[in-house]
Amino acid sequence: MSTETRSTEFMNEEWEEPGRAATGTRRRHPRYFFDDGNLYIEIENILYNVHRSLLRSQEPEVHWGGRSAEYPLRPNDVRPLEFEMFLSLIYPSVPVPDDAPCPRIAEDWVAVLEQSYKWSCMKIQLCAVEQLKAIQMDDALKIAVWQKYGLDGSHVKPCYHRLATRDSPLTHAEGRLLGLEIVLRLSALRERIQQGAAGYEEMTRTECNGGREIPLQRVKDLLGRAYIADLM
Repeated sequence: MSTETRSTEFMNEEWEEPGRAATGTRRRHPRYFFDDGNLYIEIENILYNVHRSLLRSQEPEVHWGGRSAEYPLRPNDVRPLEFEMFLSLIYPSVPVPDDAPCPRIAEDWVAVLEQSYKWSCMKIQLCAVEQLKAIQMDDALKIAVWQKYGLDGSHVKPCYHRLATRDSPLTHAEGRLLGLEIVLRLSALRERIQQGAAGYEEMTRTECNGGREIPLQRVKDLLGRAYIADLM
């Protein structure tokens, strides 16, 4: 069975069916087309030729495909910018111009993390996770990323706590990121905290309190810490 036949047979929704590109419609990438490369990848008419040994994906598409410029791998839902940020970490010794794509903000590192999982690059996975732990990041996005890749949940406890104890409800954008299950659990936790805070507020109005009242937000914080284990 030929390489092209095997590749087509195993193709899934993450990869376009292999086929010859129309003459003159694509160009070689100026930095990531190596003469000694053996894995051809085409994204938006840009042709890359990298080293298969560095991208150790276990997917059959990668194992059998991308063995010629005429039949490159064509990953779906990947932009050149994302792939080149990933390659800049795979090939750190390749000189790049100042305006070349490189990961800087949280969304960049999320894209790098996604590529590292796609291509089974453990070293880049670990690098991306460490960067995302340290960098400023939206709470809902961090929870969504940690959930998607099964990362250590203890690191996102503060994110859950902030979303559960803040006054404003979850936005539609946050809901789309988090998914229905987490939204429902967070909503239940928020309701539980609000009820506890309301009970404390009522108590301080009706009972003699010998000490100084605890600020309401502090009450929410304490309740959130007590209840957060039920969410994780």
